[in-house]
Amino acid sequence: MAADLGANVVAMDAAQLEEFSDERFNKTHVPPSCLARFFLAENLSAPGGRRMLYVDGDTLFLAPPAPLLRLGVAQDKLLLAEDQSFFYRRDAGPTGAAVRRYFGDLGIDGDKGYGNSGVILGHWETWRQLSVEALHYLRENLAICRYHDQSAINAVIGGRRQRLSASWNFLVPFRDWGVQRVAPPHLMHFAGAEKPWKGRLRSSANHHATYGDLLDGLDSEHFSRGLWPEEARKGLERTILRQRIKNATVLRPRMRARRRMFAETEAEALKPV
Repeated sequence: MAADLGANVVAMDAAQLEEFSDERFNKTHVPPSCLARFFLAENLSAPGGRRMLYVDGDTLFLAPPAPLLRLGVAQDKLLLAEDQSFFYRRDAGPTGAAVRRYFGDLGIDGDKGYGNSGVILGHWETWRQLSVEALHYLRENLAICRYHDQSAINAVIGGRRQRLSASWNFLVPFRDWGVQRVAPPHLMHFAGAEKPWKGRLRSSANHHATYGDLLDGLDSEHFSRGLWPEEARKGLERTILRQRIKNATVLRPRMRARRRMFAETEAEALKPV
């Protein structure tokens, strides 16, 4: 695949990540390999003045990335879209309270933003410096970094962040908020349990077909399908359906508030013209 695409694959020694695989690492579906982005500068070289686009593995471009790559980013800035937690911070109830505590632990002002680290665009030198700072923060504060690399990045980025339009990092929860007209998805980010390459879900059947077509063309034992057991798939379908029903009924006022906040945020975000 890499040869066909003209891509250069650089392998990183997993031993560099062993220090983070202890009891302080928050056990989620996200493995320690998510931290490899902090070691890019040690494994890659780039001439001065180059820019970088980092994209998580659980993403899918729905449109060509050329408009994203043409965005003008200041030399000392990095572009990140808002994470879903940014919109949860004002929720009444346990979720909102937990997010506010989490932001407090990191020492950040949630009202100023909290970026999702799944898509990062900026200048290579800016990322090199930030990744050094974020890695140091992570080592010193691993227990409070609930979302690992993302926590550390937000803790140290400060004024070096610009807000990217959610169109270029459209998280799965946004789909159920009814905000697609405000930010048409150009890049889907399957953050969370919903991974369309692992099985067909009604909510992402077309994306499952995309991955299926790709894998069908690969005659290799190294591309395991890793499909969900049928009961697990049905359980996820039920969870998605319950959340959609709640959003349309008891959570309708919350959804309206989130849509307003989302529209206000998008109005300030950097996006291709």
